[in-house]
Amino acid sequence: DIAGKAGAGMAIDAVHQKIYFSDFEVTGSGNIWQMNYDGTGLTSIASNLVDPYGVAVDPAGGKVYWVDDAGNVSRANLDGSSPEIGLVNIPAGQMRAISLDVENNKMYFYEVNIEILYVANLDGSNVTQLITGAYGYGVLVDTVNDKLYYDDQNANKLYQCNLDGSGKVAIDSDG
Repeated sequence: DIAGKAGAGMAIDAVHQKIYFSDFEVTGSGNIWQMNYDGTGLTSIASNLVDPYGVAVDPAGGKVYWVDDAGNVSRANLDGSSPEIGLVNIPAGQMRAISLDVENNKMYFYEVNIEILYVANLDGSNVTQLITGAYGYGVLVDTVNDKLYYDDQNANKLYQCNLDGSGKVAIDSDG
């Protein structure tokens, strides 16, 4: 029973047949949840978080990643053990989305106060501003085609670019 949860992020671990999702129902009491594909085994694997949003999973690396309103990119083992809160922290930041490129050891994440899409190594090192002036809630890495997809709420557009941020092209628009 997942009634009463208010999450924005979800990730699938096809290897272990688990679903991970965020829950930010009460500020300061947010959780990252894990459950089986059939909805059984609902377990909080991270708690007392400040409005967690996006979730991403690296089954081969044994990690689940999430972002929150405290400006953190955090991760833990798939069962929630060994949490690393603030693996990356953007002061005064509010994170919304995260996507992993495990083939290239990268993670991409969105901050909406300063309006920047960042890239960093999976261990949190080498944090770099990739796209500035974009306010978004979704980011997706396509490693087959070496592309990044992201939304920009300011422009009401969905963009595609190369993994290094170059070659930005609007691929859909609300107007």
